[in-house]
Amino acid sequence: MSKPVLLKYRAFISYSHADTDWARWLHRGLESFHIDKDLVGRETATGTIPRALRPIFCDRDDFTAGHALTEQTQAALDASAALIVICSPSSAKSLYVNEEIKLFKSRHPDRPLIPLIVGGSPGDSGQECFPPALKFKLDAKGRITKKRVELLAADAREEGDGKDLSLAKVIAGLLGLSSDDVFRRAERERRAATRRKRRVQGLVGALALLLAVAGVGWINQDYLKEQYYWRAVMVPAVLTANQERALKPGDEFSECTSFCPTMVMVPAGNFMMGSPEGLGDYKERPQHEVTISKPFAVGGYEVTFAQ
Repeated sequence: MSKPVLLKYRAFISYSHADTDWARWLHRGLESFHIDKDLVGRETATGTIPRALRPIFCDRDDFTAGHALTEQTQAALDASAALIVICSPSSAKSLYVNEEIKLFKSRHPDRPLIPLIVGGSPGDSGQECFPPALKFKLDAKGRITKKRVELLAADAREEGDGKDLSLAKVIAGLLGLSSDDVFRRAERERRAATRRKRRVQGLVGALALLLAVAGVGWINQDYLKEQYYWRAVMVPAVLTANQERALKPGDEFSECTSFCPTMVMVPAGNFMMGSPEGLGDYKERPQHEVTISKPFAVGGYEVTFAQ
């Protein structure tokens, strides 16, 4: 009895080097795909659903140096649970891609083979995208026959499924699920990731704002102290408009709780300003009359003259 082959890869991506960018996009999309916890362990037509789709064989650099290319290709194909063919006019003409398909179909007819169209068109003589080994059945000796195979391919082109839905179809083929189920779950995860990203951005923005306010406060400490003093010491004692109108000549008041002069209301009227003759150096001339039309307040200070 032959020893079973260990499946090292979840899938083998066969592609033409002209489609390297597509291969890298597909490789990243598959290996980063998040499989819901409620799906892990479920039995489907392709087997038990794994926790992740890693690893996916894609690059020729995955080969171990020192081995013949054909032997390494066969080993990678034998160790892959599925074959994904990136279909384009370049891959349809690639002898290498065609041989990989033949090897996989002849050795593992029970494993999934998933076409992904990225360019060209099936059946178009000038832009055919399917390699011959993909379009036709193989005989018992692994040779291509003239019997066509009915293919259900994912189409990553904009006029086809587009990238998101085509990726979901490929994943569905690997997991043995419906593409709609995979696509809906992927959309829910994408929206959840977007919400998480926005929450993180909001927190970062709030933190940045707090740091900016703290920085401005540190830079303007004197200004902030002045504002605090005004609001805590001055404002509570400032007279209202009604209190000001109620003041009478001779009334005293103060508009702060401490370190402020006592204000005295002076009535309106006519006053003589200046000093009469004969007051020595303490004089202001010429003496003249001043008219004050409205009452006003002046600060009263106690002045002590030396004897």
